[in-house]
Amino acid sequence: MEEMGYVYGFLYDFPLWGLFLLLISLAISVLLITRGKWEKVNYNFSICSSIGDSFLIAAILMATEILKRDGVVPEFCNLPEYQLAWLIISIMAGLTLAARGHLISGKWGKGTDLYHNLFIVPMFIFLLATTYPITYYQGSPQEKLSALLLLIAWLLTLLFDLATGRLDQRSWARKKDLSSHFQD
Repeated sequence: MEEMGYVYGFLYDFPLWGLFLLLISLAISVLLITRGKWEKVNYNFSICSSIGDSFLIAAILMATEILKRDGVVPEFCNLPEYQLAWLIISIMAGLTLAARGHLISGKWGKGTDLYHNLFIVPMFIFLLATTYPITYYQGSPQEKLSALLLLIAWLLTLLFDLATGRLDQRSWARKKDLSSHFQD
């Protein structure tokens, strides 16, 4: 087994069940719990967030399983510059998403919106950018196809949310008269 730098050492050493619980908690559970606490109603109307994020988590877990099985990271991925570049790109994407929402609505959104844009989105971008090459280069044909299908399934949930207006969950809920318990 080669020396694994930064994120790969963490993924290799961390138990798969623990990574599953960590990602589900950070990406899905925290949103429901904090919305209940801060907005007085637990909700997640976004199909991309409530279901689609599970597809991304599965793709990350699959790559981690391949990493644990083979103990090999593509050479370019193990470079600190590669991981740092993706970390910066991920953070910039989150900041851009948060700023875009502010420019469109004139508001920064609720705390959970900021959490999603500034933490969850960068987390998924970084983890997918650093783990997908493992599946691509070392996965079996079935694993490669499965990873691709998981990413396509996530993309379809995102497109569905864009088409139905569910990404702006509070506005969507108001239009469906589901927002009677919201506290603005």
